[in-house]
Amino acid sequence: MVIENALHQDCIDFLHDLNQICLECIDYSLNALDLNQRNRLIKLLYECNNYTLYTAQAYINDSPYLKEITSLCAKVIQDTKEECEKFSDAKTSLTAQVCEETLVIINEFLENDERDY
Repeated sequence: MVIENALHQDCIDFLHDLNQICLECIDYSLNALDLNQRNRLIKLLYECNNYTLYTAQAYINDSPYLKEITSLCAKVIQDTKEECEKFSDAKTSLTAQVCEETLVIINEFLENDERDY
């Protein structure tokens, strides 16, 4: 399937990268000494993992609900980023950074999408 444009491809790439770092952060968090403080973080990382995969697929399929799906995904990413920022270790800080970078690119899509369905 051909991706509509470069911005769509960028969104897909960033979403896949975020998905990967979420999985790594889940693994890290499950083995962290402060596991009890990471319950909400782990739940959000799982949510973020699911939403990033689903949203990337929506871009690939050029879903008629792409803008709505992307908006919801952005909310999940924002919540995940904010929770990650509560922790100071390198892995969780990197996850927050990748969340921020992903938000920039998908917000660019949301601001510039002019398609009518």
